[in-house]
Amino acid sequence: GGGSFGGATTLTYTGANEVLIGTTSPFASTLTTIQATSSNSIPLVILGFPNQSADLFRISSLTGGGGVSQATTTLLTVSSSGNFGLNTSTPGSLFSVHGPALINGTSTIIGGVLTPSISATGTLGFYTAGAAAPRMVIDSSGNVGIGSTSPQATLGVNGTALFTGTGTSTFEGNLHVWNNLQIGKGSLTLNTNELTASGAFGIKTTGSNTLTLGTNGEERLIITGAGNVGINTSSPASILSLRGNLVLAGGSAEILGGIRASNITATST
Repeated sequence: GGGSFGGATTLTYTGANEVLIGTTSPFASTLTTIQATSSNSIPLVILGFPNQSADLFRISSLTGGGGVSQATTTLLTVSSSGNFGLNTSTPGSLFSVHGPALINGTSTIIGGVLTPSISATGTLGFYTAGAAAPRMVIDSSGNVGIGSTSPQATLGVNGTALFTGTGTSTFEGNLHVWNNLQIGKGSLTLNTNELTASGAFGIKTTGSNTLTLGTNGEERLIITGAGNVGINTSSPASILSLRGNLVLAGGSAEILGGIRASNITATST
């Protein structure tokens, strides 16, 4: 039979294997129903023993035919240290999830995330410092965008990029630069037959630094910070300095000013 203890709605046993606390109306298909008796009351508090070592709370499901002696699968665990675990009986951190998790909406994580993989049903965005727009995205085709939410290539950077260190950065394929490409310390090596530009193309240095072009690992042409151009010489003393032979074939050459050479040979008048 049923009965109540401590008043009409304090503790009730219905006789149908239902225990009611704080209510006389059991929740559908529920063996135990706990309802707060006021807006400032806590429906359930679990207090561990002093120096509790076992878990404070655990929910498991039976994997056999029934009975407490059957094998179980742990669904939820609250350890004595306060760690909360889903699908694990040994949560190793404050919140541990063993298995895939589906998060529908925006989640804010203060701290770190350790996971072997993250999967998104659409574009995956990464936010920092409460920014309204993502700092980095990975779209459904695998393109990575930094400072851009719609990358048009495998890596799209909207803004500046800084590569530092003593190693070598290698780009296999096309490198599209829409604004300025600045090389600081070090060199830029291009393993390609040509450079093409859809518009005006320029190369310049900052300050009084020189600009050097070379082949086969040797300097062939140099432009000093003063604007002097040297061909086969690293120290041009005039606007154009050439060390070696110069052949002018076909047409005519107009020189406004003086010309200084150790030897001049003409094939005709």
